Amino acid sequence: MNTTQLLKLTAFGAAMYVGGCVTNAPNATAEKKDVVITSPAKSPAHEHGDAAHNSTVHTHTTRLRVSSAPAAIEAGKPVKLTLQIVDNADSTPINDFEVVHDKKLHMILTSSDLSWFNHVHPEFKGDGKFEIKATFPSAGKYRLYADYKPQGGEGEVALSEVVVKGGNALPATPTLVDDKVVDGWIVKSTRSAPEGQTPAADATPYQVALMPMPEKIVAGEDVMLHFQVRDANGKRVDALQPYLGAMGHSVILDADANTYLHSHPMDSKPSDGGSDVMFHSNFPKAGLYKVWGQFQHNDKIITAAYVVKVEPGKAAKAQAPVEIPANAQKVTVELPAGYKSGAATVKAGVPVALTFKLTKDAGCGNFIALPAAKWKQNLKVGESATVVYTPEKSGELKFACSMDMYKGNLTVK
Repeated sequence: MNTTQLLKLTAFGAAMYVGGCVTNAPNATAEKKDVVITSPAKSPAHEHGDAAHNSTVHTHTTRLRVSSAPAAIEAGKPVKLTLQIVDNADSTPINDFEVVHDKKLHMILTSSDLSWFNHVHPEFKGDGKFEIKATFPSAGKYRLYADYKPQGGEGEVALSEVVVKGGNALPATPTLVDDKVVDGWIVKSTRSAPEGQTPAADATPYQVALMPMPEKIVAGEDVMLHFQVRDANGKRVDALQPYLGAMGHSVILDADANTYLHSHPMDSKPSDGGSDVMFHSNFPKAGLYKVWGQFQHNDKIITAAYVVKVEPGKAAKAQAPVEIPANAQKVTVELPAGYKSGAATVKAGVPVALTFKLTKDAGCGNFIALPAAKWKQNLKVGESATVVYTPEKSGELKFACSMDMYKGNLTVK
């Protein structure tokens, strides 16, 4: 199960606090006349689907330089973008990158109002440089999120902005209105296109439905984003194709584009063998978010966009002291490895002091529940929680994660 974990993000001239990690990224300096760089006023928090990021304090190891040719980017005209990844300390180019989801670098492009989105993959040219041709549809500011992992290091997301001239300018900030859920789903119509291209007017039409689970999304609480790809008539499509080593990709930005999440699905194939793909996520704060889901069918990319509302979360409560009977059977289950059948064996009719210990991050598996005792607890890595319960008869004493995806039990005899 892939979960959304914290990554590093590098930006320009910005001191930032991200998930307990503090860094100061030096200013990117222009080396050529065609350098077009602007600095975001605020560096976004960021998360990703694969790379664990457990350091409490760290130094970001790389930064991003962006140049364009021609220097003045005009709406509707192709431009060559060059992204150079350099060492944060001595500015030497980084040339060794790990391949993550089939690519050395993923680049997400968005307009300032979040109305335009593109997911592309620049070609590595050496000397730390990646190149790609792009065409921006309208004048205004656009954000570039470069997502990469230096060889042997942690994954990083570097942010830049480019300014596009000419034509009608896009709004400087988005005006988002949350989509309404009807019968559990938010359904959007879209069309397929080759990767990185805008769908043609006569391209194959699709519906892509999103079911948030639970429907009410709460900040800081786990949520499952259940996507279902359908044809234009609402019928589920035949088997989706893998896209960049996964059955889909989901990119999420908050209304200010200051929180960036890039998630990958839980499974290596659709849950029904054809059209359903599920992503685990966790929205860090309340507000409106733009969600893009991307899938591949008949060798074309299907992109659908949604706006979801995230409600304020509740402050976590520490577990109250637990009184353990003298005759209690003491059992410790280490998670996530302990999510399995027959994790331990206990006797019926005798109290069980069941302690769950979270040894490493497990996404939705960090929130453990013992339904028979009407007990649940959200854990952080290294924390433990204990519940006392007396099973009255032989069988299984079941426990599970908050999404009922991770499951385990004790054998009661």
